[in-house]
Amino acid sequence: MLRFRSIMNCITYTLVCIEKAVTMDQLTIKTKLLMVSLLVSFALMAVAVESLISTKSGLMNAKKTMLTTQIDTVNSLLSYYAGEVSAGRMSLEEAQNAAKEHIKTLRYNEKEYFFILNDQVKGVMHPIKPALDNTDLSEIKDPEGKQLFVEFAKVAKEEKEGYVSYMCPKPESETPLPKLTFVRSFPAWGWIVGTGVYVDDVDNEFWDSVIQKGIMIVLLIVTVVGLLICLLYTSPSPRDPSLD
Repeated sequence: MLRFRSIMNCITYTLVCIEKAVTMDQLTIKTKLLMVSLLVSFALMAVAVESLISTKSGLMNAKKTMLTTQIDTVNSLLSYYAGEVSAGRMSLEEAQNAAKEHIKTLRYNEKEYFFILNDQVKGVMHPIKPALDNTDLSEIKDPEGKQLFVEFAKVAKEEKEGYVSYMCPKPESETPLPKLTFVRSFPAWGWIVGTGVYVDDVDNEFWDSVIQKGIMIVLLIVTVVGLLICLLYTSPSPRDPSLD
């Protein structure tokens, strides 16, 4: 709805400017047509820019929503096992071990996983890199120097949950790519559970959209300019009053 309103505002503004240009008798027809072409072009580009911004924002929000939903599932599992402890059906150690083994097997989008650390930045469970379990994670950094797990713990402590962006190569590559991780605190056990996805595909989809919309805008501008040129050369020349 907002985008539609913006388009209508641009069109209305352009039409008003065209009307003003037409009434400027001191300007030549060519000048008026040039002004109209520029106004239409600017209006189309403004709409395209707004559309692209909305597209990228929408793609990123979809990623965030997916991560949040997945962590909701894990949080429910942790609450279940914590409830078993409260009910006396499991000891704390039994419940925590069962929760770790359960979460270790979970996947979404075929390969995405969950990890757990504690509020002391010590590894609790990492299904892909088990060597990180029971080790200090505070010195692990991304290629840009960000202390990943320190940042995870900080966000969980200060905000209970949140997103952390960083650079990380995919398993089959050495090239660092942007990744987004969502973490949430589970205060009952002093745990922090997290999961992340690469977001390089957001940039790829965004630039694909830029190319598509760019081509569309160029074609529209060429069409408008072509129509105005046709009007210029098909409009009758003004009659010289001295000939009357």
